[in-house]
Amino acid sequence: MPKLYLNEEERKTINKILVIQTAFIGDVILITPFIRASSELFPNAIVDVIVTPQTSNILTNNPHINSIILFEKRKNKYLSFLKVLNKIKSRKYDIAFTPHSSLTTALFLYFAKIPIRVGFDRWLAKRLLTHKIQHTQNVHKIEKILHLLSPFSEEKFSIQTELF
Repeated sequence: MPKLYLNEEERKTINKILVIQTAFIGDVILITPFIRASSELFPNAIVDVIVTPQTSNILTNNPHINSIILFEKRKNKYLSFLKVLNKIKSRKYDIAFTPHSSLTTALFLYFAKIPIRVGFDRWLAKRLLTHKIQHTQNVHKIEKILHLLSPFSEEKFSIQTELF
C-alpha cells in the first residue's frame, strides 16, 4: 500500500484547491464527482475551477465550487493564458489537479508555482507535475479521475455526477 502524501490532519491545512478541465462539456460533467470528493477530502479548502466559457454553465450553482475561472482558449489563447495565469498566481493555491493531460494546463500549474501539482503520468505535460498518477485502462473515466486523489486518501468516492 503506498504511503499517503498528506495525513488527515495535514489535509485540514489545505486552504485553496484548483481544478482545471478545459476540454469538452462531457469532460466537465465527469469532473463533478471529483469536485465533490475534493471538498470532502479537504474540508477547510475552497475549490476553484478553470473551464472554458462554453462549459462554465455546467458548474453554475455547484455548492462545492468557490469560483469559476474562464479560460478563453478559442480566442486569443496567448493573451487569455497570461490573464488566467496572473489570476491563479495571485490566489496562491496549495494544490492543483488536472484530469486533462494538456501541456497548456501543466504550464498554468507550473508557472503559477502551485506547490502540489497532480495529474496523469502521460505525455509531455507530466514533466511539470509533482505527483504523477498512473493513467489506468479499463476503468470508468470518473473512477480514473477520482484516482487523482489517491496520494491523499484511500477512500472510495461516489462516481455520481451532479448538476445544479
